[in-house]
Amino acid sequence: MKKILIVLLVAVLGVFQAHAQKAKMPVVDEIAQVEDSDGNIVCAVFSVKKDGATHYYLDAGNLGVGNDVIQIGVDPLFKLYIPLGQTVNEAIETMEELRDRYKADNGSSIEKEGNLAPFLPNGDVETVKITTRKGILGKSLEFSLQRDGYIRANFIAKSDFGNLLTNFKLNRKWLAKHEQ
Repeated sequence: MKKILIVLLVAVLGVFQAHAQKAKMPVVDEIAQVEDSDGNIVCAVFSVKKDGATHYYLDAGNLGVGNDVIQIGVDPLFKLYIPLGQTVNEAIETMEELRDRYKADNGSSIEKEGNLAPFLPNGDVETVKITTRKGILGKSLEFSLQRDGYIRANFIAKSDFGNLLTNFKLNRKWLAKHEQ
């Protein structure tokens, strides 16, 4: 199964690279990321520079498919992207607002714009529900959207989000120099 997935991914990347040579590809800068023990990215912050403007995004990871109780991770290509702003300060402020959601009551939620897309955000905006979850293993935020009668969701633990925000803030001076 892994071999088939790798061959498929290489083929898709080849097509993507051929298309990228024809079109102007945006410049992507990885700023901070958090990985699990297997080396998989749990969440990340990156910027995309396109047409002279910089846009910061939270990569909230791959979404599972299921219902309110069970989520099955079956989609390794599509990721959920949350726009954070166009400056470092806007992005950090948005991240801090999200971090403060961990203090909210269990089950309380807010809505933000997001984009479920492969590789990079593509501009198709939809409503993402961000819900505070408090469980036995700690607090997490559930990022979810409704699709075809199913809930697509991912969870980011409080500690992972805190590490991501700390790393992002540590890169603030470097980012401010390159933002201009």
